[in-house]
Amino acid sequence: ELQVPLEGRRRFTGQLTSEKDGVVTLLLDDKSELEAAVTDMSKASLVLTDELIDAVRLEGLLAPQPGDEGFEDFETDEEDEGDEPELEEKEE
Repeated sequence: ELQVPLEGRRRFTGQLTSEKDGVVTLLLDDKSELEAAVTDMSKASLVLTDELIDAVRLEGLLAPQPGDEGFEDFETDEEDEGDEPELEEKEE
């Protein structure tokens, strides 16, 4: 959603195709293109699709997933099961 209407519209739906220097290009549902500065946007919703995940995986940019070779060597932020923080009891 743009802060200021463009050709009478503020809301656009499409696929983000590129970003350069703070300007994004969207391939709109009607097959036209829109270029807009991120700073001109008031709201944006991104949807993670299987197609996007597959593209990232093919480029080798997807982090290892559970069950993948090398996953055990991948550092995560999750705590080990035995390292659960202790809960403090409140006195009433």
